Amino acid sequence: MQLQSNNLAPDAWDVATVSDMCVDLVVSGNVRPEFHQVEQIVGDYSLELGGSANIFATQLAKLGARAGVLGYVGADMFGEFALQELDQIGVDTTRVKKLSSLKTGIGIHLTEKHDRAILTYPGSIDATQAEDLDETLLHFCRHWHLASYFLLRNLRSSWPQ
Repeated sequence: MQLQSNNLAPDAWDVATVSDMCVDLVVSGNVRPEFHQVEQIVGDYSLELGGSANIFATQLAKLGARAGVLGYVGADMFGEFALQELDQIGVDTTRVKKLSSLKTGIGIHLTEKHDRAILTYPGSIDATQAEDLDETLLHFCRHWHLASYFLLRNLRSSWPQ
């Protein structure tokens, strides 16, 4: 949806997106698990900001756009990490709410040379409800970006409105 600039708040974002808020734990090397209490050594790991909406917003912010996300994080170390990463890059997170009753989502990426498997715990990824999207948001951004349509199950039926 493209809005006329004269309808926007002075501090409006260029792009807004509902965050599929999560972190990604990327593990590489010998990542095919062996069950029955077998411990194996992997090659490397990294903790990264996850979520298609977050990644999109960070790239826009790096290009100089005013990008913002809304949604939820858990009151946990993964939520703090995600907010810190977004803030550091310049994405506005003032519309992200922290809930102690929620765990921040995580994707565990098991990566091999030419493939990967992803184990996902949804947690905060799908926490945003239709009630969180009010009329004021229409005047707070120039464009809405829809990301992770299939993971944001709670919002699928409300996007047309």
